[in-house]
Amino acid sequence: MANPVRIYVLHHPDSKFDPVSKVEKGLAEGLTNRIYDWFRMPSLEGIPVYIRSLPPAGEQVPILPDEKDPCLSYLVPLVDAHMVRDAAWHDYLVTLINKCCHEHDGATKGWVMFPVALDNTAFNLPAVITQRNFVRYIVPTTISIGAQKKEAAEKATLGVLKDLTEAMSRDLNARLFPAQAGRKLKIFISYARADGSEVPKAMRDYIQGRTQCEAFLDENDIGFGSKYDNVLDESAGEQSRALIVVAGDNYADRPVCRWEIRKFTEPDPLPLSGAKTGKRHIHVFHPIMVLNTQSGMRITRVLPELGQAPSLRWDSGREALCFSMLMREVLFGARNVLAARAIASKLPQGIVLNRLPGPVALQRLLGDQQEEATVRGRPQIHYPGNGLPLMELRLLERTFKNARLKAFRDVGRHLPATLSEAMSTGRQPLHGKVIGISYGFSEELNSLGYLTQHLEEALIYLLRPLLRLGVDIMYGGLLPKRDQVEKGTGRNMTVMLMNLLNDEISVAGIEGVREKRTKAPVAKPSRLFNPTSWPVNKGIAPEDEATWISSCSIYQVKPKHADLEGAEPEDKTPRYRAWQGLVLSRFREIMGEGFDCPVPGDSGRRVQPSIMVFVGGKMAGFYGSVPGIMEEFYWAVKHQRPIFLLGGFGGATGALTNVLLSDTEPDDGAFHTDYYRKSDGKLGKDDPTYTSLLQGYEEMKVEDDRHPNHKLKALWDLLVQARTTGTAKLCRNGLSEDDNRKLMGSWDAAEAVHLIWQGLSALFDTEIAQSLGKEPS
Repeated sequence: MANPVRIYVLHHPDSKFDPVSKVEKGLAEGLTNRIYDWFRMPSLEGIPVYIRSLPPAGEQVPILPDEKDPCLSYLVPLVDAHMVRDAAWHDYLVTLINKCCHEHDGATKGWVMFPVALDNTAFNLPAVITQRNFVRYIVPTTISIGAQKKEAAEKATLGVLKDLTEAMSRDLNARLFPAQAGRKLKIFISYARADGSEVPKAMRDYIQGRTQCEAFLDENDIGFGSKYDNVLDESAGEQSRALIVVAGDNYADRPVCRWEIRKFTEPDPLPLSGAKTGKRHIHVFHPIMVLNTQSGMRITRVLPELGQAPSLRWDSGREALCFSMLMREVLFGARNVLAARAIASKLPQGIVLNRLPGPVALQRLLGDQQEEATVRGRPQIHYPGNGLPLMELRLLERTFKNARLKAFRDVGRHLPATLSEAMSTGRQPLHGKVIGISYGFSEELNSLGYLTQHLEEALIYLLRPLLRLGVDIMYGGLLPKRDQVEKGTGRNMTVMLMNLLNDEISVAGIEGVREKRTKAPVAKPSRLFNPTSWPVNKGIAPEDEATWISSCSIYQVKPKHADLEGAEPEDKTPRYRAWQGLVLSRFREIMGEGFDCPVPGDSGRRVQPSIMVFVGGKMAGFYGSVPGIMEEFYWAVKHQRPIFLLGGFGGATGALTNVLLSDTEPDDGAFHTDYYRKSDGKLGKDDPTYTSLLQGYEEMKVEDDRHPNHKLKALWDLLVQARTTGTAKLCRNGLSEDDNRKLMGSWDAAEAVHLIWQGLSALFDTEIAQSLGKEPS
């Protein structure tokens, strides 16, 4: 089981931002994305978030979460007028609530519902639902000024995230610690009196007055005449579930403050089996949140006891954010206990943790549990998640005398044997190989319970171990401007890939850095190649390219590459759109054939995709003359690149695989320009943008194989031929016919990724074997 806790966000499909009319028809779609970002986190180490909104074809409501899935599932319906007025959704929600179990009986499986009221109509749902205490999205109706309304909406959104996080944290904590069921979570506030008590009191007042938790602050909670050490020993220990460190200028110099941290970081041992007794334990470390309140010029010390504790710079009004981040850490820590128990039988001997503490606490634990920790003379530590970034992992292993740190869902756990062996020995048999990634939004995703973010998750899961094996990445997505990254505006796959690259650079792989006394091969850092097309690349400045040069090389495709000369057409005219289509076509052709791209240390680098991975892709509202993934697929086939098609997620890739997998005569509707010219087939309206593009082609007298009619016909003929010759011959990806068909039809991301790894292992068998000093299989 990949994850023992999941979140399902339910919202009516009409409650969204309409991209056609540009009108906000409801809040739920945007709030769903915020819930995903908050709980899943960019590292993907958080809790998986799925959606239930768009029903499958022919149905009135979405599919139910899988009752047989042995998980604890938190259901979060975002209730507004769209949902309340829909009788089918009434019945759907009643079915869900009747199968939920809210009692704290120690059960760690099943469904629990936390409904969110987006407006007052929510309380017109059936009584079995409204008798539950709703989380409320509160924006005063008296606010009408745009900026103030936006600020109030953001505050309401943060309030929903805070309340949901607290509710789930309290629920899961009570399930793991039944003795605490019905009690408030206690948060210990540690501070130095020399720094003043204004911030600690602000946090105490917020926790006591605005949450369902309680705070311990020595100024109020140690009775007159009581001994400090007795009360502190009890409150900083087993009673508290979380710690807030108010780190001011004097904090690090106060022995009592350091003692409080030490006391709090003593782990609670819980039976790993889940039963009341057991031979093995999981060591539960409760979370710490650091509030940095340093304000003077005084030099203060680093606190090694705090280790990897998240830190937030204090500012008035950040009480809610601090509390929410702390509760999220409580939730993740409790989830990790369940994760350990779910794989207890597969964990070899060694210390099992629910989170990695700081080096000081970890060293103390290793000393106390020396017999349990050592396996064949080597410390063994099992920690939660997908695995530390490579640099951090190597540093910890060297700090703890080459201790073996193994993640619950280790990055290489499901790799084929030869790839796993190569990675464990530090080999990079795939160095110089380039994986081309083509992905995009798919209209079918929602009905499968996925967001576009889940495609990003699948790609990161695919790429992370391959980066350790030496691959480079080619991705033609939008390169963000520096100021966009600094402001954190929007999602961007290119940024996510660059962050992933930086995470997976070992210290030994940085040019000019050589570690002594190591026999491991010197790692070579991977690189992202980012081809971009006109007119988007007009906004790329030299400063942008310089910002990313250490991990990313940009290749700009301009009108001249498509043999277009003269002055650029006026923006948004038919001729302009035709230019854009022609340049994009050449851009996609270049991605298939390869291109010269100098990189630091290799001025003659030729970039050619060793494999191409296709998933999703827009079938409407795309740029260019045909859906981008269709065009990139066509050129990948023409240049005989190994191809992996993940068609189960729909979109343009799904349109391709539907033809290949159809047991009957396939529909060729998506391979005619009329399909894309019609924005609404029922009303017979023409899409103005695509119609303008076709008009531009006509004005320029483009009638050769560059015209979309010719391209779509050529692509259709290619697919029809492949139905006879077989998908394995078409894709050349190391997989059998059966495995290719399984890959094309699967909407299970993990299954699809494992099949790609399997194909890679077969494709590059010779290189892998040579790196290991073996004969190819």
